[in-house]
Amino acid sequence: EKEINSLKCYANVADIAEPVDLAILTVANRLIPSALEDCAARGIKYVIIHSAGFGEIEDSGKKFEQEIISIANRNGLHVVGPNCMGVCNPEQGLNTIVFNKKLAKEKGVFSFAGQSGWGAENILLMCNERGLRLRKMASSGNQTNLDIIDYLQYFGQDQETRIIGAYIEGLKRADQFIRLVKPIARQKPVIIIKGGKSQAGTRAALSHTGSLGGSFSIFKGAARQTGVIQVEYLEELMDAAVAFSSPLYPQGKKVGLIVEAGGAAVTASDFCEQMGLEVPKLSAETRSRIEQLIKGVLPPSAGLSNPVDLVWPPDNIRLSLVTEVMRIIVSEVDILVFITYHPFSDPKLIEELVKVREELQKPVFVIPGHHTENRQFMATVTKAGIPSFFTPYRACQAIANLVRFSTVNRSNQESSY
Repeated sequence: EKEINSLKCYANVADIAEPVDLAILTVANRLIPSALEDCAARGIKYVIIHSAGFGEIEDSGKKFEQEIISIANRNGLHVVGPNCMGVCNPEQGLNTIVFNKKLAKEKGVFSFAGQSGWGAENILLMCNERGLRLRKMASSGNQTNLDIIDYLQYFGQDQETRIIGAYIEGLKRADQFIRLVKPIARQKPVIIIKGGKSQAGTRAALSHTGSLGGSFSIFKGAARQTGVIQVEYLEELMDAAVAFSSPLYPQGKKVGLIVEAGGAAVTASDFCEQMGLEVPKLSAETRSRIEQLIKGVLPPSAGLSNPVDLVWPPDNIRLSLVTEVMRIIVSEVDILVFITYHPFSDPKLIEELVKVREELQKPVFVIPGHHTENRQFMATVTKAGIPSFFTPYRACQAIANLVRFSTVNRSNQESSY
């Protein structure tokens, strides 16, 4: 075709007069080597190979994959893929991951690399839903030329990337993983899902991206040595990244719970202890101060010990009451968690929680009493630096990951002085 949707078409990249920054190859696998040679001859250094049918299939696919590696190495090409969705950079308006998805052009803090296009697509969409601003993303596929470690190193050097996530099926340079990733994980949280843990999963990884899953126990040990935060599924990775988006990290593992429902108080306390966090009993002096604060305002069934159960405070004083409780208990805890029925659509909620966070210099997290009713508004709260979570379990799990990173990072800094 000479033109499609008013865009001029060329029979070959050699016919394009203007400089080309990036080529996306979507032709059949057997045509990829010659197309890649054309790109190299035209001086194009960056290529995404979307096409599948390489190392993940029979011998002919493996042969084409070796040709890709040879051409890329010989010509100094940087190849994403093959068998991948490509890259995303919302700030630049570049998105080959999810078709026809318009993303806000804003600076993000979270970068992600994954072998699975499905994983990359869902992480991108979940970032949008949760209010976690995406910095950069790469769907790496078969990793012929660039591999997961290359992306992790790049994100580690990127000043705007504060949080790093990855989905890994197999490592091309497993022997170098600890040495190359450890310095990154000491500076920034690196959150990784390892696919191919089971025999069935390993078989699926081999036919998906041509990756040998390797020993999961060895990967766990490597993750422990590097300081990588290993998670099990996409939602857990997203929850951890949301927690790390907090502008303040905790200095310890003591959690102060302010709740408006007894069941939430019980389950949140259980999950905190289950995850290795502490819910300390408040001192007699602190409990007395809370008692004086709520006297004549709340019924005597209110709990004062931690969790502080405010039962259901009147709407007109709810936020002022909660923030005052936070001021009273702050010296005895490291993290403040508020479980509330207050509508997340109310901008006053953000305003008051941000104000008290800045005043007290402690991280503040919030969980809606009914997350199904508040889901569409939770992103705004998280973007304001008040990480929000659907349930107490997911909040506690994420906070535990945050505390572990913060504790290890702090001990590393102290030992280097």
